[in-house]
Amino acid sequence: MKKILALITLCSIGLTIGIGYFYWQRATALPEWITETSEPVSDNTSTPSPTPSTTGDTPRSANIIQEKIEKTKPGPVQEQLTGAEIDNLIVAGLNKSSGTKTLPTAIKRIKTQIQQDRIRTGAIVDLAELENMPANPRTEMMNRLVKIMPQLRGKPVYIGVVGQLLVKDGQTQLSANSKLQIGQVELPLNDVAKQMGVSRSALEQNITNYLQFSNLNIEKINLTDQGAVIVGQKK
Repeated sequence: MKKILALITLCSIGLTIGIGYFYWQRATALPEWITETSEPVSDNTSTPSPTPSTTGDTPRSANIIQEKIEKTKPGPVQEQLTGAEIDNLIVAGLNKSSGTKTLPTAIKRIKTQIQQDRIRTGAIVDLAELENMPANPRTEMMNRLVKIMPQLRGKPVYIGVVGQLLVKDGQTQLSANSKLQIGQVELPLNDVAKQMGVSRSALEQNITNYLQFSNLNIEKINLTDQGAVIVGQKK
């Protein structure tokens, strides 16, 4: 009987370790596109485009997109953005919020992918470099994530969000069932926010905040495999 109990215990420990190792392997897996080359795109912030255009054309910089909408006459607006152009808006927003002209060195690549009606956007973040960066709201957010997943510490990790884009009161937001993606692991955004002790909006702001345009009341966003079509009214 003791031998049977010992065997069951041993099997249980082995299963727990196996599941933990499998989870760790998936959480630290990097996406295949990490090996892709980037095509530089210049704007007045001299920020390179983090990803090549999916259409074969050079993606517009964030400044060009913003200026086009600013110069649009009041009335209906329909603007199509590729995944690479969404990346440029996110990069420009990150630079503006951090007061620099270049991305923090800890952020290696940013890429947006749109499949059917879902948007997936995220970055390769070197958590080893992040530990040496000055404290700010973004590094604090990452540090909270590492606390609930300590196995990520000191490694390059893919961190992103995936979900549907909705519009409420002229502002973009992610659907209720959106998820935070870490490596190949997808976790409910609400659950992760609760564990980290932050608001859900703080986790999704990198995608929703940077898809806002001044004097443009967004009515809907249509997602296609080619990108996103923003429909609204210019004030």
